[in-house]
Amino acid sequence: MAQKDILYCKECKKQVEVLVDCPEDVYCCQSQMEKVTAHTSGQGEEKHLPVVKISGNTVTVSAGSVSHPMDAEHNIAWISLETEHSVCRKFLEKGEKPEAEFMIPDPSALLRASAYCNLHGLWTRELKK
Repeated sequence: MAQKDILYCKECKKQVEVLVDCPEDVYCCQSQMEKVTAHTSGQGEEKHLPVVKISGNTVTVSAGSVSHPMDAEHNIAWISLETEHSVCRKFLEKGEKPEAEFMIPDPSALLRASAYCNLHGLWTRELKK
């Protein structure tokens, strides 16, 4: 399963996940939405690049290897985990720990984990090439 595009509106900050390719551009607030490009390394990865721990059928995804802020101004908005057949996503609240726990029937089917920071964008760790 190829990673689905996420589009972003600079005006209202709305995000849209594209589930099926479409020949038309997507608009919001009278402007074309922009494709979000995922970071896989670089400056800030210690607080953003997902860390994945597997214990049986439980998969825990943390945003970064060191603690990420979780306040109104700077936070991880959501964490997702993709497998060959599904996408699981947890939306986070301020003050919450920047991690998510997912029950996956077949952890060998894991493809990628992602975390979205409201200031630093999308960060993705590929789990299977």
